[in-house]
Amino acid sequence: MIRYLLLLPLLTLMACVEAPASHSYPPVRFQQSAPIGLNIQSVELVKEYQSPFAPPHVEHQMPYSFEDMLRQWSTDRINTTGQGGRLELIIKEASIKEAPLPLTKGIKGAFTKEQSERYDAKLLVAAKLYTADSHLFAAQAEVSVTKSRTLREDATILQREQLFYDMGKEIMTAFDTEITRQIRQNFGSHISQQF
Repeated sequence: MIRYLLLLPLLTLMACVEAPASHSYPPVRFQQSAPIGLNIQSVELVKEYQSPFAPPHVEHQMPYSFEDMLRQWSTDRINTTGQGGRLELIIKEASIKEAPLPLTKGIKGAFTKEQSERYDAKLLVAAKLYTADSHLFAAQAEVSVTKSRTLREDATILQREQLFYDMGKEIMTAFDTEITRQIRQNFGSHISQQF
């Protein structure tokens, strides 16, 4: 009985400890636009960029990585209609860097909530189309998108995570618009259906 009485405060304390906050984000999809029909058999994602997993880089903390979103983009937007050939999506950069911002010091600073971090994101992707009978690419496109956002010093972990999610979504929307334009312009006879 005494043993149970001694355990009671410990169990009460454990019940008061909250689990860390987490949030589930919907996948970033690209089904609002017509599929891009290409006379190829497959799409390959080539990851040249390797995150250092060290400051100032924070891209590894995104709810969905750029690699994940590009893979989803290729599933949603590219319709492979050929018997051979491939499209390579080469990730040359997919980074988010954190930079501290100067804060007001003194009494005024103590009563002011300011933007304390800036996040600079960059996605650079090359798209190269190879026909079935050639090791040289027959068409290409290259898209570079950058975005910057700031975060207040009193932001929560969830707010920071939401910022990363929103940045990734904005960058991929801009990527989708520009890669679509370049494919229309540069891929010519390799386009198998209008989009």
